[in-house]
Amino acid sequence: MPDVDRAVEAQLERFHPGTAPSFDVVLARRRRQDVRRRALGASAAVALGVTALGAGPALLDRAAPDESPAASAPAAGRGAPQSDLRPSRLVGSWRVSGGGETPSAVLRLSPRRLTLRQPCGKMSGVWSAGPDGVFAAQIGSGSGGCLRGMSSFTSAPGHWLADVIRFRADGERRILVDAQDRPVATLLPVESGSASLPAESSAEDGDVMDVVSALPGPGLQPVAPEQVAGRWVPVGEPRGTRAFLRLADDRSWKASHSCTGTGGLWSAGELGRIEAVGAYAIPLVGCLQPATSVSDWLLEADRLALDGDVLVLLDAAGNPIGRLERAAPQ
Repeated sequence: MPDVDRAVEAQLERFHPGTAPSFDVVLARRRRQDVRRRALGASAAVALGVTALGAGPALLDRAAPDESPAASAPAAGRGAPQSDLRPSRLVGSWRVSGGGETPSAVLRLSPRRLTLRQPCGKMSGVWSAGPDGVFAAQIGSGSGGCLRGMSSFTSAPGHWLADVIRFRADGERRILVDAQDRPVATLLPVESGSASLPAESSAEDGDVMDVVSALPGPGLQPVAPEQVAGRWVPVGEPRGTRAFLRLADDRSWKASHSCTGTGGLWSAGELGRIEAVGAYAIPLVGCLQPATSVSDWLLEADRLALDGDVLVLLDAAGNPIGRLERAAPQ
C-alpha cells in the first residue's frame, strides 16, 4: 500500500476526542440526498393526486394482487408503510432509558444532527433513518466533563448509539435495537414544557427522510449486507488506486479519494436499503477534496445493488450515482 494510503488509514483510526472530525461536510452531502428525496416525494404526490382524481379514493387503498417483493413494497415517494416508523417522528427530545445513561439523559434529534445532554455536559453527532426502520448514528464531539480521561468515543456517553441498526415503535415510545434485534435503549417522549430542555424545533425538515426510495431497476439485484463487506474501488480506476471504500462486517466503513480519510457507520435494510453516517478527518497537507468522492456516493445513496460483480449506489429515484468493483488483493 502506498505511503499516502497508510497515512489515510492512520487518520481513520484516530477518530477520538483529540482529532475533532468534521461532520459539516457529511451533512452537506446528506442535504444533497435530501434534495433528491424531496423532489421524489413531490413528484409522487402529484402523480398520486392525478390518480385520485381519475380513479377515486378506493383505488388508492386497494392492495396489489402481486405478492412479489417489488410489488408489495411501498411505491417510491409515498412515505412509510407504517406512520409510526416515519423518521420524522423521531425528531424532538427524548428521555433515554438504558444504554448505561443516567436517568436525566436527554437525546435531542433534529434533522440529521443529534445532541445527548448529560449532567457532565453534552455529546454531539449525526444520525439518519429510513421509513423501513433502518437507523444509524455516530457521536463525534463532546463538551464539559463528559470526555475527561477518555481516549476514544467507545466508552463516552452515547457510545451505545453505534450499536443501533433499527428502531421500532411501541406506542409513543421508540425502541432502538441492535443487529441481534436486542433492545439497546428506549426513547421516552419528553413532557411538554420541561424547563430543562431547549424549545422544540419543527420536524418540517425531517419529513424528507420519510420518502420511500425507488427499488433498483431492471438488471440490478438488491444486495444483502453480507454481500458488500470488503474493499471496493471506483470502476475503471487503475490498479493500485488510492480511492477506496471499505465496508466492514461490524457496520463500520472507511473511505478515501486519495489523501483525505472519511469513516463512519452504516446500517442496511431490505431490498438494498442503506443509511450511512460519518465524519471527515482533517485533510493531509496539500490534499484537495474533489467535487465527488466514493464517500460522497455512500452518504448520498439510498440503496445498494449489484450489476453482475459491480456494486451500484443508487439515489432516492433509483438513479446510479456511483459504481464500484472489488479491489484486487494487495
